[in-house]
Amino acid sequence: MSRESILKVMEAEAKADRLVEDARALARKRVEEAARQAELLCAEVEQRTADEISVTLEKIREKTVALSEKTLAEAEAEAQEIRDRAALSRRAAEKIIIGGLHRKCR
Repeated sequence: MSRESILKVMEAEAKADRLVEDARALARKRVEEAARQAELLCAEVEQRTADEISVTLEKIREKTVALSEKTLAEAEAEAQEIRDRAALSRRAAEKIIIGGLHRKCR
């Protein structure tokens, strides 16, 4: 092989080595960029999810408050009904007792 041929081969090998190194550097850059974009996307998705969860929790709180108020109102109405019936029963019992005492006293 002539000296010129050897120099051309060495030059081609050097050029190939530079191309390989450039390709590796480009690949590293693209992997780093992809990782950075993945982190940004994850952060964005996490924030969106947190926002959606917050909205959902607020709706659940509102429904819970409304249900609690409804249940409390129903319980108060039922308690008042029981008090009213108890008052009527007490008055009826008082009349019976007073009537019995009244009859005995005659």
